[in-house]
Parts: sequence; C-alpha cells; structure tokens
Amino acid sequence: MSAGHRRTELETMARVLEREIASLNEAVTAVDGVLEWLETVDKSPLSSLGFEALRERHEALAVRRMCCQRFVKERQETLARVSAQETPAKTAHREVVEYLYQEQRQTYPVLAAMVALDRLCGTCQRVVRAHLVRRA
Repeated sequence: MSAGHRRTELETMARVLEREIASLNEAVTAVDGVLEWLETVDKSPLSSLGFEALRERHEALAVRRMCCQRFVKERQETLARVSAQETPAKTAHREVVEYLYQEQRQTYPVLAAMVALDRLCGTCQRVVRAHLVRRA
C-alpha cells in the first residue's frame, strides 16, 4: 500500500469522524432542547390548564415529535453516506458507526435515543389529548 493511498484513507476516516462528531453534537442539542422543554412544562399539572393552554401544549408536543422524526431521518441519511466513493479509500459511515459503538448495548444509540424521545413525546401528547377530549 502506497503512502499516498494510506494518507487518502486516513483523510477519509477523519472526514467521517468529523461528520459523526457534528451529528452527535446535533443530537445532544436536539435531545437537551426537548428534555428541558418537557421539564419546564411538566411543572404545571394538566388539570390546572385551560382548554387553549392544553391545545397549545398538544401542538408544542407535535412540533417536538416532528423535530425528533426529522433528526432520525437526517441521521439515517448520514449513516447511508459513503466518503471517497470513487477511490479505493471508500468508507461507509454506517460501518464506522457500527465499529465505534460495538461495545454499546445498541448498535445505533443515537437513533435509539431519538426514537425513545419521540415515543415519550407521543405518550405525553396522548395524555394531553385525553384531557382535551374530556373538556371539549
């Protein structure tokens, strides 16, 4: 293997790792934002909210769910990317991620966290909807 080929492989791996770091930072920002919002709104019991406040809470949860779902879609697109496609140094992002997280319980912990957060918001949304229906 030539030094030039090896350098190309290392540069490709560095780009993949930089992309992974950026994706992880986006995930942290998204998860923190949703969790902070949930903690803030959880301080007021649903029974103390009026119909309009419940409707707004329901819509806000829908927005957060869309954020989670959009992130999952973007994460899957990132995983599907291949760097240096036309060279012998071709590297699939998914393979690097599987290697990086092989010690974890889940192969794709970022996706698992976002799906769990979406489910949590969905559960909250159903509870809010039940309160709305009772008051309608």
